[in-house]
Amino acid sequence: MTKQQKIKSLLLFFGLIVGLLIIYLANQHFDKGTVALNGNRVKVEIASTPQQWAQGLSNRDGLKQNNGLLFVYPDYLYRNFWMKDMKFEIDIIWIAENKIVGIEKNVPLPTTVPIPTYRSPKPVNYVLEVTAGYADQHHLQIGDPVIFNL
Repeated sequence: MTKQQKIKSLLLFFGLIVGLLIIYLANQHFDKGTVALNGNRVKVEIASTPQQWAQGLSNRDGLKQNNGLLFVYPDYLYRNFWMKDMKFEIDIIWIAENKIVGIEKNVPLPTTVPIPTYRSPKPVNYVLEVTAGYADQHHLQIGDPVIFNL
């Protein structure tokens, strides 16, 4: 192989790596919207694909105040969440039919194996993760209305 062929091969290889990296990062993009919980507005990133559902808030250092991650599902099912690779505590708000149907407050970082799971109290098609303490600070209750601007 000549020197010129080696350079071309290396450039092709690095071009392929850069292309794959761009595709990977593009798939990690979350759309944005807002959710109003009992009159309190939360800026949300929207997780609507299986890859985004699996990633969730894992490996992030935290959330800004009044920000969250909204999981949007095409159907109503019981949902199970866990705190795998989480670096901060959260509140999990279970939502169905535009109402809060359950709240897991101050979900701690896992300290045991297997990692505990948290199950929705009924089938839901939305799950909102916010910073720990949000539900108490804003006096959220089961039955409170939820308005989406997605």
